[in-house]
Amino acid sequence: MINHTRKFRILAAGIVFIILFSFSCSQNNPNINEGYIGLCYYAESGTIEGRYYVFITPSDDDGMEDIDEMIISHKKEGLRWRLSASDWVLINTDGKTWIGTHSISMPDREALPRGVFTVELIDKAGMTGSMQLTFDVRGAAHPFPKFSIEDRRYSIQSEYPAHYFICYDRSGAFLRTVKIENAEGTLSSLSLPRDCESLALWAESPEIFLSALTERTGIR
Repeated sequence: MINHTRKFRILAAGIVFIILFSFSCSQNNPNINEGYIGLCYYAESGTIEGRYYVFITPSDDDGMEDIDEMIISHKKEGLRWRLSASDWVLINTDGKTWIGTHSISMPDREALPRGVFTVELIDKAGMTGSMQLTFDVRGAAHPFPKFSIEDRRYSIQSEYPAHYFICYDRSGAFLRTVKIENAEGTLSSLSLPRDCESLALWAESPEIFLSALTERTGIR
């Protein structure tokens, strides 16, 4: 028969083992430090479609490679968008790493819901971290912008407060973004890349995270 002293030693040893095992297998929850949600209207094939863009700065003590999924949900409407590392865009800027997407849309071009969205990170151990983001701008705050190019001159018709030309080469690859200060002017007055063959207009209201992107127009 095991005496009480020996039973206590066995029990104590078992408790110490459980504690040590728990520490050795502990996991750290992923965190979301910052985030934003915005709406961009795109012109494609003669139609205009709205898509949300969502970006966050994640952190995980187990390393960025430990983050497995990013889920964006609108609980009131029962909607969910699931992204893996191969789906999200990764941007490094000002010493911060942002991950997210420009492509939150509805099937059949249905209207995007407004209100509160929940962004959730899930790591490989199933640990989670989340943040709520709100977008509540109703309708289109500005008409969709237009621009034209004729005789090496450009003209912009827009109620958005800020404008940029997106420059593309002959293959359609992105080259550079050029801020536009005037609604009209010559192309030669802009710092366009030499191999720029077409432009698209990016117009935005940064204070309400609302923007619009036109289709490309050739400049030759």
